[in-house]
Amino acid sequence: MDMKEYDKYYQMVTDVCTSYFIETNDGDLISLLMQLMDIDGLPMHCPVHHYIVPAALLTVCRYKQGRDITILERDLEEALSRAHNVLGGFCGYYGACGAAVGLGIFLSIMTNSSPLSRKPWGYLNRATGQALLDMAELGGPRCCKRTSFTAIKSVLPQINEVLRLDIQIKEPIVCHYHENNNECQKQRCPYWPTDREKYECKITDDL
Repeated sequence: MDMKEYDKYYQMVTDVCTSYFIETNDGDLISLLMQLMDIDGLPMHCPVHHYIVPAALLTVCRYKQGRDITILERDLEEALSRAHNVLGGFCGYYGACGAAVGLGIFLSIMTNSSPLSRKPWGYLNRATGQALLDMAELGGPRCCKRTSFTAIKSVLPQINEVLRLDIQIKEPIVCHYHENNNECQKQRCPYWPTDREKYECKITDDL
């Protein structure tokens, strides 16, 4: 798919986030994340996920802060601008999954970080690094859904610590996208829908 063909999905992500922000009464992060992943026609794997992760986080965090919709709109515009720079295949070609980089985008915007910042610089690089470590434990091949879920889970402690927002995942995350993923890890994935308690979900096979 040509990169320009993704443009409509980026806009749909923004539209879903702004609508959710206005209409929600609980700000459930995973509910919003899945609404974004359920956008009609969105490919199983694509660079739009590099925007989905920061967009979902920004939407819920700004909602929890009680901010005006104009703040979210500004943040989403900036997140989209940055996410466009994270190419498809970043995980396998650059060694840094775009969903993890999306966490950095999110925290950078929330903390007003720049290359010259001190503490915020550390916050967002720690978040990205921890997400990558958590993803590495699960191994490949690529799955934009699995890495997005993992990125979201990994950043919650920092959201609570740095932003002073109590955001929790209320129910276990269960993937309903696996049938569309030819490279699905199946039982090795922590989000596999059946018998998940039987599996360590760590790398057990050879490279």
